[in-house]
Amino acid sequence: MKDKNKENYNNEAIKYQKDLILDENFDKSKIKKISLFSLIKFCTKMLFYEKSLYIFILIITLFTFGVALFIPFATSSSLVVIVFDFYVLIYISSFLFLLLLRMCQFYFSRKVEDKTVFIVLSNHVSRFKYFITQIVIILFIAWLNIFFSWILINLFYNIFNVFQESEVILRKTTSFLVFSFLITFFLVCLIIFLSVFSNNQTTLVITTLILSFSFIANLPYQFIRAKEKSDVISFSSFGQEQSYRVSNIYESFDFINYVYNNKIKYNYLSNSLANFFINSSIAKDNFSRFDQNGNPNDSVMLRYNYWKSLGLIEEFEDNKNYSLENIQVNNFPGVADFSNNEIWNNNDYYNISFHFKNNFISIDQLKTLINQTNDIDKKNILLDFYNLNQQLIKDIYNFQLDKADLFDDFIKMAFNSNQNLNTSYICSTKNSSNCADFKSSYLISIYKKELLNDLYNGNESATYFALKPNQEQVKKLIKEDLYLPTMLTARVIENYFIDPISTFKTVTNLKVLKSNANWVEFTNRRQLFNIFTYLSPFYSVWTNYTYYSGFSWKDLWFSPYSTSSLNLYDQENLLLPYLVYDLKLDENGIIYNDVYDKKTEPFIFIIIIFIICSSCLVASAFKYNVIDLA
Repeated sequence: MKDKNKENYNNEAIKYQKDLILDENFDKSKIKKISLFSLIKFCTKMLFYEKSLYIFILIITLFTFGVALFIPFATSSSLVVIVFDFYVLIYISSFLFLLLLRMCQFYFSRKVEDKTVFIVLSNHVSRFKYFITQIVIILFIAWLNIFFSWILINLFYNIFNVFQESEVILRKTTSFLVFSFLITFFLVCLIIFLSVFSNNQTTLVITTLILSFSFIANLPYQFIRAKEKSDVISFSSFGQEQSYRVSNIYESFDFINYVYNNKIKYNYLSNSLANFFINSSIAKDNFSRFDQNGNPNDSVMLRYNYWKSLGLIEEFEDNKNYSLENIQVNNFPGVADFSNNEIWNNNDYYNISFHFKNNFISIDQLKTLINQTNDIDKKNILLDFYNLNQQLIKDIYNFQLDKADLFDDFIKMAFNSNQNLNTSYICSTKNSSNCADFKSSYLISIYKKELLNDLYNGNESATYFALKPNQEQVKKLIKEDLYLPTMLTARVIENYFIDPISTFKTVTNLKVLKSNANWVEFTNRRQLFNIFTYLSPFYSVWTNYTYYSGFSWKDLWFSPYSTSSLNLYDQENLLLPYLVYDLKLDENGIIYNDVYDKKTEPFIFIIIIFIICSSCLVASAFKYNVIDLA
């Protein structure tokens, strides 16, 4: 009975104060008596009585603490990127979102329902001031949590890494800080707008949908990429149709983009070699050719001269001599020179002598060259080459064995095949007059057979030359004297680059067959996706984070055991959207060679959404100023 009387009394008091405020003769000049600071202090104390707020803040802190503790011990920067992007997605789309929703509902729903807002306003505080006060408190608490998370992650990383600066960590965390501040403002504007213009149930339904869409914003693009792995685009090549997979075309453009912007591992060497390949006539179909006399084509000569210009190839004034004595042969090439079985058989012993007129320098010579080089650009290229060599040796268990097939072009270039000098030969030990020319192809065959054993049985009988196994001097020659890690490194990176660069050169020089059904389907699909990106605030907003936070560029490289497998997309998060571009054509129907730069800058979407959210906030303020709070 007493509680009922108390409730009736409170209702009457509220009604009286409401009538007083609405009284036309009420002195509204007294509204300014309570300062903004006092109002903020009062509203903050109200919020601190909300126990759920502490739970949300505790969860955010523990989650951040766990990630901050993991990052310093991550095995690579690329792993840091992967983990941190998941952290940001969960932090913003779940914890921060729920924290903001709870605070907004506390002020704009719960405190309206329990008459707290009316009582405050009845004590001579303008609604606009109270409205701004609540927004300031919500933003301050959210931004304080975000800033604390930024401090915690950077502090832990620096402590455990003895304050060694990490460009990746600083870029990722700073992008997170700025992006989180912006997204907090956007979400607060949206939630307040929904709270003011609708009821709690409607607000909860819409915000739940927003939370769900945040995790699936990138699914349409993932579907497109999966489809484009099998789709092709056709080009006109001298009256013939030439097709390339869409995924390979995009990969080639992305590769060139990263190389030209120094966003790739070994960027000095990569930039130099990519420019050389692009500006030369070298392509995959003419990459390695020799005529019947062993003379190289222009592409091989250009490649040879490129490495020579860097000082990696040493030309000898006198030939460098190699020899094998009293060795046995398992298989002679099926050519006329070795047709006499009485001389050339697997029972007798033979002497082999051959000479190099040039060769790649050793690792020790490379170190000396780096120290003596004064040209900064050249020195950086050589340092990258050395680091690449060391990384390959570290990553690949048996570098020489794994890359045995690359003992080819530069050996032919190094081999002195001048028959007039009779400098490379094989002779029988029974009769030194029984000799035959020893060609570079024979040496290559012996090299591969010794290393690969049963895995190599020769490509052609005319060049298949195999020595008997377990001959110590043969092992020493192959595994020591002819182990040329710098040459193998040069061949590895050449093979890495030739595929994507050949694709790039082809598709930027041939006309697209625009009437082809594949092109029509591709462009229609991309246009629909572009409409989706423009209309989806989730895709456009999150694109800003992924674009400006970027990747660990120094980890963008090729798989060491592959021939030419790029790892450009390994750091991407399946749930996060990324900035994409279309394959735009010039007036001649050819894809622009800088098509990756012809895209809409993502910050434009941020500006548009900022304007929309600000408008929602203004509308909410006007609505809040006229609604019945009692």
